[in-house]
Amino acid sequence: MSFQEPQLYWRSNALETLKFHASMYGIRGSERDRRIRYVLNRLQLERISRRRLLNLSGGQAKRVEVAKILVQRPPIAFFDEPTAMVDLDGKHIIWEEIKKLRDEGSTVLVATNEIYEAEILSDRVAIFDRGRLVVVGGVGELKEKIPSGELIEVRFLGAYGETLEEEIRSQFKPTHMMSGMGYIAIRIPGAKKKVAEVIKYLMDRGLSIESVSIREPTLDDVFLYYTKRRISEP
Repeated sequence: MSFQEPQLYWRSNALETLKFHASMYGIRGSERDRRIRYVLNRLQLERISRRRLLNLSGGQAKRVEVAKILVQRPPIAFFDEPTAMVDLDGKHIIWEEIKKLRDEGSTVLVATNEIYEAEILSDRVAIFDRGRLVVVGGVGELKEKIPSGELIEVRFLGAYGETLEEEIRSQFKPTHMMSGMGYIAIRIPGAKKKVAEVIKYLMDRGLSIESVSIREPTLDDVFLYYTKRRISEP
């Protein structure tokens, strides 16, 4: 398992750590050395492989934590927030290696709060909300369960009136509506043709609009649909 907070012996270094975790799986000799060289190179750890772990940055330590699993290549691999504290370049490298591990036959479980990470890594997704399992399914399957239509999301500068949601429902007949602090999102067929009408309708009511976006369903929309709130909301 790769933990969210690196679980490492801090007086050791990356090279020693990977040798130890390889030996735990009975990987020795030239095969061990080959795997370690590959992982150190891929996760950009070669330069610091002999530096004590206590002297590494958070992102470097996180790469070592992930590297433990990539060296072992176990039949079942669990990653808890695998790219937390890692820079963008490092994120993409880790995602590629997790997908490679999956494609080579390992069953990979990833716990993450990053919607994009879940979307690009997952064949099946389980959404938990406040410790409760809400829904399980394939990525495409879950998106298809969202009521039809593209999503128009409007963010406001300041609050909007209590009656606005009912007024929008009456005027535009959305198949689904979501709202929160400073935003309203409606799903309607032909959204691209109707967005100008929606904007005019809101501005005629004196509302200050910060931004408007139109998009296809994402896993973020799936989360919104089943929990009625965004991941960032309490």
